[in-house]
Amino acid sequence: SRSWLTIGLHYERIKELKHNFNFLYGVGLNYRHGRESINLARISIGSTELGLFEIISSGGIRRDIGANIFGGVEYRITKWLFAYAELDFLGIFYIKDKDYIYEMKEFYDSPQFPSRYDLSLKLGIGFNF
Repeated sequence: SRSWLTIGLHYERIKELKHNFNFLYGVGLNYRHGRESINLARISIGSTELGLFEIISSGGIRRDIGANIFGGVEYRITKWLFAYAELDFLGIFYIKDKDYIYEMKEFYDSPQFPSRYDLSLKLGIGFNF
C-alpha cells in the first residue's frame, strides 16, 4: 500500500497543435512525503501435517527527492475550462529511509521495494483564471 503527497516545481512548455488543442511537455523537481508498506505471506512446513502460515508486514516513511519529465495533450473546452491527459515519469534520486531499503533487500529478498520510479497517466479537468 502506498499513500503519499508529491509537491513539485515544474517548467512547462505549451505548443498549440490545432484550434483548442495544445501539446504540453516539461521537467520538474519533486519532494515526496508519505508512507509505503508491504504485506508478505510465508508458509513454513513443519514436522506436523499442518504448516505454519505467517504474515509479515513492513513499511517505511517516504521523504524523497526526485525529478520528472512529462508530456501530454490539452483540450480547451471554453476560455477558462480545459481537459487534459498527461504521461508523467518520476525518478527518485534521494531516498531518506535507508533502513527500509536494507530491510526489504536483506530480510525479505525484495530488492524492488521501495520503487525509485513512477510512471503515471493523469487525466483531469482544469481551470484558467
